[in-house]
Formats: sequence, C-alpha cells, structure tokens
Amino acid sequence: MNRRILVTHLALSAALAVAGSVAAQTPEWPQAKPITYIVPFTAGGSTDVVGRMIAEKLQAALKQTIVVDNRPGQGGGIGASFVAKAAPDGYTLFGGTISTHAINASLYKHLSYDPVKDFEPVALVATLPNVLLVDPNLGVNSVAELVALLKKDEKRRTFASSGAGTSTHLAGELFADLIGVPLTHIPYKGTPPAMVEIAKALKMPDVQSKLGGLGMDLVGGTPEELAALMAREIPRWGALVKKSGATVN
Repeated sequence: MNRRILVTHLALSAALAVAGSVAAQTPEWPQAKPITYIVPFTAGGSTDVVGRMIAEKLQAALKQTIVVDNRPGQGGGIGASFVAKAAPDGYTLFGGTISTHAINASLYKHLSYDPVKDFEPVALVATLPNVLLVDPNLGVNSVAELVALLKKDEKRRTFASSGAGTSTHLAGELFADLIGVPLTHIPYKGTPPAMVEIAKALKMPDVQSKLGGLGMDLVGGTPEELAALMAREIPRWGALVKKSGATVN
C-alpha cells in the first residue's frame, strides 16, 4: 500500500465508523514496533470508547501492542492532521468521525489535511444517532413545547455541543434552521489484516453488548463501503455548513 491506514469512526447523522492512516507496509508488519491508535477527541467520549475497545481486540489478534493516543481539538482536526503527517508505514491507525472526514472539509477554509487523499478507509464500525436533551428545569415535555419556549424566551436560545464543527454542533444548527429560531452555539471540549481483525472484534458478544448499550448500531463494512460513505457525506454536510453559515475561522 502506498498510503496510510485510516481507521475511521465516521458518523452519519452522528454516526461512528472506522478507517485509518495511509501506509506502505513492510513484510514484518505488524511486528516491527507498537501500533498507535489516534483518537481525535477527549477520553470518555463515544469515539474514545470505541477506539479503546477496537484497540484491545486488535492487540490480541495481532499480538502487538496498540497504544491509544487522545489528540482532541478542532472537531477532531488536530488528531486527523497528526495522522495525515505520520509515516506511511502501517503503524498509525485513526478513529475518525463524520466531523473529521465529512464536516471539516467544508467548515474549515484551510484544512491541514485531505480527508480523502491522506487516508485509506478500512472499515465502518458503527453509527450513533444524536439525541436532543433539555434541562428538566425548563418544564418542557416535548419538542413542540421546547420550540414554543424558544420562540417566546430569547434568554433560552442557546445549545451546547461537543465542539465547534462536530456533528452535534451542525445538528443544533439544523434544528435552529428547521424551527426558524436563531440559537447561540456553546461548544464544549469535549490495513487489510486490521479490517478483518476489526470485523471479528465487532462480532464479539462483549463488544456488541457494550457498544449497543451506548446506542450504537454496529456496521463493520468494507473499505469500499466506508469510502462510498465519505463520498456521500462530504457534499451533504458541506451543503448544510454553507446554508447554516457555521464557521470556525
């Protein structure tokens, strides 16, 4: 292979998937040195949970140490940029999301990596829906009641997300557009053998139980299916970014 191996947790809607960094594998792979798995978000989040679980199963299957490295920031862009510049030797995997491999392509005017050219899709791991949550003190029990409150009370027109440019940010912008009420965004910090060794991990009962408990729908698709998803999601989210006027520059 002449590109890095990308393990991406791509999200559609707010979904998770798996892809990795582009790589030129040597015959002794993966025994030459430990593998680094980059998670572009903080520890404890859904992307981190998935990444650590996948890393644990791959480590056992490959009989090689896999180090999980959290590099959060810029909607996952900092971690993605790091992986894009990593040596193309098959020893850097990446847990990407819809933010890193679809939304950021349109959100940032000067993105420090190319989500298509700098990565090689490996497998789509899971999809995860976004949910709308409100403070119980608001006294609303339905979306209709929430919309009515937002239209009536300007002080209530804020929403939080896991970070600027993330799927939760764009979902909030989409919600604001659909109800016709401006909302203020509050961001919070929030390889072929690997593709196989990933497919097996996703079929393990403990993995299905844990990820299913987080509301994820496990997928385990092929590299081609993940690449096709990326090709669809980049223009889809690009149109939403343009319409919403969202920017981080």
